Amino acid sequence: MRAINQATDLLAALREQHNSPISRWTLNQVHHDRRRPYHRDGKQLPWRYYSSARITVTFHDFAAISGFIDAVTDIEAVTIGYLYWWLTARKTAKKTARVRDLAVLDALAKAKGYTASLGCESFHATAIADPGMLGISSDGPIMTDSGIMPAPGGVRVSGGGEESQSMPDLKPERIVITSAVEARFEAS
Repeated sequence: MRAINQATDLLAALREQHNSPISRWTLNQVHHDRRRPYHRDGKQLPWRYYSSARITVTFHDFAAISGFIDAVTDIEAVTIGYLYWWLTARKTAKKTARVRDLAVLDALAKAKGYTASLGCESFHATAIADPGMLGISSDGPIMTDSGIMPAPGGVRVSGGGEESQSMPDLKPERIVITSAVEARFEAS
């Protein structure tokens, strides 16, 4: 309970700051468990008791993450599980629209190349749609807009104790936004 109180006090202080780097944070239920292990000779040992809680923190200021991790890992019994990177809904919509535009431009460039290879002088698009909408069959998987694919960071940091080391510089994982289009063209 001491570790939970220290961590939530730290989060509450950060959240109350003017221009707080934290969008939100949550504390899930505290879970308690007990186990009675066996000795290697088969004798049952005394009960062992375990408690855990999960706190999820969402930052909108990337620069504040490293400082928070340094502060929270100084609390005994605190472990940072994973860091996940993603874009806001507004940024995702903006980037996805740009990627769709690039997919259409790519389809047009390919059509121009095919038209020239066929000896035709002009072409025009008769239809452009999301994959599967034009009834074009494909041997491969049908690609669709995926929006974003957040890559989970495998960062694990344990806190408490003299052997703790300072955090390495954090680098967010690449976030991939994809888009595919089907197009139908007529050339002459």
